[in-house]
Amino acid sequence: MIAPLPKDFKATSPALAVGFVLTLFALAPAVSADSLTPVDYVLPTGTLKEYPLIGVQAGDEVSILVEVQNGPPVDFYFVNQTGRDQLTIGWPSPEQIDYLTEFSSINATSINKTVAVPTDEFYYLVIVNDNATQSAHVVGTIKTTTPEPALLITIAVILISVGAVVGVVVALVVRRSFRSRLSHYSPPGRPTPPNLAHQHMQAQRPALRQELDRPCPKCGSKNPKGTAACSHCGTQL
Repeated sequence: MIAPLPKDFKATSPALAVGFVLTLFALAPAVSADSLTPVDYVLPTGTLKEYPLIGVQAGDEVSILVEVQNGPPVDFYFVNQTGRDQLTIGWPSPEQIDYLTEFSSINATSINKTVAVPTDEFYYLVIVNDNATQSAHVVGTIKTTTPEPALLITIAVILISVGAVVGVVVALVVRRSFRSRLSHYSPPGRPTPPNLAHQHMQAQRPALRQELDRPCPKCGSKNPKGTAACSHCGTQL
């Protein structure tokens, strides 16, 4: 009969597998994060529409793909908080607009650009229709991508490697403990035979006791072998 596995050994493998999967899920959002903002808006004449980019940090890539589906050319301004205030507060005739030229397109029917932002700031894509007679229907997407940081990937590899090593060590220790228990395990229904010398001694004990103990014929008290008189009543033996 094979001995059952100990509970700690049964629990080790599933626990390691669950821990490994949870580690991967926990690291996945940190390694790669994308956000997508849809653009589908009709700008009446002489109006603007702003799209805030939430959580943008230095080094993040912003991909802008927007086009005028119907209407006149428009201005696509990619601005920080200062530029956004200049546009919205001073609209419709701001004196000066601070904007990132590499992210922007002026008097255009479309914009298709992907550039890494230089600093940690609040950014906006502001679409302006300064045409006096026609509305402009703009459609497209604004996508923000956090590149896969090499440091996070390295940390993930280290954590997974350490987890694998610890798992192997734990499995080996548990397996060794299990084997040790198995070597001392006696299956039910097959008791271990007693020691032969001990068994022989147990069989000889009644005879030895009978030989050593001599009963008194009068009172029945037992006396050691060789005793001349009963130690209890004095009867000659």
